[in-house]
Amino acid sequence: MARVVADHREEQSEVPEILRGMGIEVEFKLLEVADYVVADEVAIERKSAHDFVASIYDGRLFRQAADLSSNYEIPVIVVEGDPADIESMLRSEKIYYGALAALLMDSGVRTVFTSGPEGTAVFIERVAIRAQEAGRGGPRVVKRARGGLEQMQLYLVASAPGIGPKLADRLLRRLGSPAAVFSAPEGVLARIIGEKRAKRLREVLYRRYGEAEDSRQARLERIGCRASGSRSCLHRRPAPGRSRTRTRATRGRAPPTPRPRASRSCRASTWTGRTTSPTPPPPGTGPPRSCPSLSSPVPPRSPLSHGAPARTRASW
Repeated sequence: MARVVADHREEQSEVPEILRGMGIEVEFKLLEVADYVVADEVAIERKSAHDFVASIYDGRLFRQAADLSSNYEIPVIVVEGDPADIESMLRSEKIYYGALAALLMDSGVRTVFTSGPEGTAVFIERVAIRAQEAGRGGPRVVKRARGGLEQMQLYLVASAPGIGPKLADRLLRRLGSPAAVFSAPEGVLARIIGEKRAKRLREVLYRRYGEAEDSRQARLERIGCRASGSRSCLHRRPAPGRSRTRTRATRGRAPPTPRPRASRSCRASTWTGRTTSPTPPPPGTGPPRSCPSLSSPVPPRSPLSHGAPARTRASW
């Protein structure tokens, strides 16, 4: 029985299960190079159509091809999808065919297109059978060759969110070192990688760990309070613009006593500034009224004023 070693990330795909159904023994391991190792010198990298196109633009495809060719004699990249669809995803035909030419001429990598996971499984099964018949050794797992100091610096900066290998190389060439990149002001970073990426990078570097989750939880609690309409939940915090100290200081005080409201005639007497004697009340109406807020009684009324106090021309 032929044996194939697959990367542990391939457990979620359909290919290993199809291979087992064909009688191929599949063993999962952590592979740093390739997705499937079929023989001692045969390794296969599996890609979907969208991943293939994305890896062309970000340069990941050519780094993976270099790792395959430097560790295995027969490196293969399997792309699941119609080549015509992949060609339509790219901006130009030259990009597509240029990538295929670079894989073959620079790295010696063969590119195979399949219709989907079933086609990929059939291809791997055929290669494993042929390798077994040719007397090649079993699958050989290798580790990725470690780069020097410059490669480690590039990986460190490229691991930041939104920063790929190209932007990491640009940042290091402009600023000199990873420490200078991560300590650069936001304005300097924005001129190199754009305002949005610079803001995100500064947020990741300087926000306190767990603070984002705490603020998110607080927002969810406030949203839940508004949705439930609970008064105890809504009044858990003081109203905006009022401090908690002021709320506690005023708690328990009696409401202010309302001031007595003067009648219209009393207010009119205040305008004129005259001190007069009250108007005699009509028979049977009780004693004369006095203004609650004034020391002087209500001024006399004129028959022509219809209830308003009499005024002189000087008071106008």
